[in-house]
Amino acid sequence: MLDPATFSEKVHSGKGIVLDVRDNQQRFYSRLIMGIEQNVSLSDIETLKQIIKEANKKKKPLYIYDNTGKQVRWLMYQLEANNAKEYYFMKDGADGYFNEIRKRYLTNIK
Repeated sequence: MLDPATFSEKVHSGKGIVLDVRDNQQRFYSRLIMGIEQNVSLSDIETLKQIIKEANKKKKPLYIYDNTGKQVRWLMYQLEANNAKEYYFMKDGADGYFNEIRKRYLTNIK
């Protein structure tokens, strides 16, 4: 698991495929990496398989986040079952990302 700052840095390098596996309701109010991320439901196994296949073919890492960092544990089994070569999860998910931003903001205004 990558902390939010490291995750963001790697994502913005442009060398990987970014997956937002939050449900539609969680996604509705906030986007983390607009224009870069792909939205995919954890229940959409076929789409996940296609994305893993594409990442392996292009030799790109997968950068994956959910809402709290807990849903991705189940996904790890799918990644391994489908021979994903390189993948990373964001520690504490989107909540961790926004908490990190909030913490930096509050530190800077003091």
